[in-house]
Amino acid sequence: MKVAIIHYWLVGMRGGEKVVEALCEMYPDADVFTHVYV
Repeated sequence: MKVAIIHYWLVGMRGGEKVVEALCEMYPDADVFTHVYV
């Protein structure tokens, strides 16, 4: 199964970013797409 994790921006570690981190741990081979990464 292919998984893609999509989040608008990754600029800090707030609520949404913590969810993305948990999803990345659940699906370590997933592709991550974002508009802004700082």
